[in-house]
Amino acid sequence: MSFDSIKKEAWQAYRANLKSIMLVQLIVFGVCVFLRLFAQTEKLPAYYMHNALMSGKAIESGTIMLVIFLNITFAIISFVLWFLFMLFNVGVAGFYLNIIKGSEPKVCSVLLYFKENPLKIILALLLKTAYIVGLIFGIIVLPGLFMALITFLMVLAGMNMIVYAVIDALAAAAVILITFVFVMRLFFVKYILADEPNIGIKEAVNRSWEMSKDYVPGFILLMLSFLGIAVLPVIVVFIFTALFFLFLVQELTAGVVIVGTLTFISVVAAAFAYMFVIIPYAQLAFARYFIYMRDDYMYSDSDDYENYEDVEDLPTENAENTEEDSAAEESEEAGTD
Repeated sequence: MSFDSIKKEAWQAYRANLKSIMLVQLIVFGVCVFLRLFAQTEKLPAYYMHNALMSGKAIESGTIMLVIFLNITFAIISFVLWFLFMLFNVGVAGFYLNIIKGSEPKVCSVLLYFKENPLKIILALLLKTAYIVGLIFGIIVLPGLFMALITFLMVLAGMNMIVYAVIDALAAAAVILITFVFVMRLFFVKYILADEPNIGIKEAVNRSWEMSKDYVPGFILLMLSFLGIAVLPVIVVFIFTALFFLFLVQELTAGVVIVGTLTFISVVAAAFAYMFVIIPYAQLAFARYFIYMRDDYMYSDSDDYENYEDVEDLPTENAENTEEDSAAEESEEAGTD
């Protein structure tokens, strides 16, 4: 299946379910704003202590105990919110997955995973996080220590620093690329949990690892294919911002007012484009790629697998449901006759 067909299907699904997608993205926006505000509120006790110490004011023991209590409380709340956000993230993935499957999109499905097996989903995502931390340690920390040793030996040998810088940059780029590829192999855990709510914890993580074995390069290319529309709003905002400061330096009042207004409009338009167009469009494309990858994984062991020229021709859930509906309609027509 080509990227064009994946993105075309995603765009058609986006247009067909625009109202539901807008509502879900509003919920996502509200959650993100709340988390951002909470993160700023969480820093207030520390800011208070810092300002009091810098000003030289005496701090009573009761105040210190209150600040400690608030810090502990905020830490516990942050921990709980992190777990709830993991469930919410799976719910959003399930929403877009249902759209691609052809199911009726229900906004309430975003919150479905808060009541159905929440502990299992959290444990699976924690296991995924543990895998990622282990990968980072194995791919970055250990090679980093090795590179530090190599650097020390190169310095002792009096090697040219330019050669060292080139080798160090190439090694860093290779480590980042390898780490990114391995992390991407666990990206589909949330889709698997949303697609199969009854799957086991370890099985969900292992399946994402096995399923994406040959598809990570294609998925990375799919992500990069959205780079153009993702960068375009940033370029527009940058141009208007540069013009605004140019007119401001030249002290052109009329130009500052006009371009300042256009800059504000461009920022709002860019935020709207990201939240309500680019992100959901990409989410639908990623969900479609997951189904494409999942079908290949599921049918690869079947006897008829070699009879299909492309994974796109495999019998997906939509095709099976369509065949069942057609058979039911034919039986009803036969009964009527």
